[in-house]
Amino acid sequence: MPRFTEHNGIIFTEGKFPGEILGPVKSEISRQNALLSDLKTNLAREVKLKGGDALIDFTYGQAAHKGMRKFSPFKWDTESLKGNGIAIKLSVDPRRLEGDLE
Repeated sequence: MPRFTEHNGIIFTEGKFPGEILGPVKSEISRQNALLSDLKTNLAREVKLKGGDALIDFTYGQAAHKGMRKFSPFKWDTESLKGNGIAIKLSVDPRRLEGDLE
């Protein structure tokens, strides 16, 4: 079983869990030193809006702004924190399963 974390009632995993696929979800915070917890809060809200309770194939990372966006007079930073995954409605809640979580 894949490892997972929970944030705002939503299960996050870089792996897969069985469930009904509801669609892709993504979020971006356009400032340097953004917190992963802030990104997860945004993604959790999007998963809930789709009627889901988990985000599978979760990936995140920091990326430099490109092109004219990098030189915008309204931005003080040069990087964004981005995250995405697939919202699902779990068929089995992994918090209720016993045994190895790997």
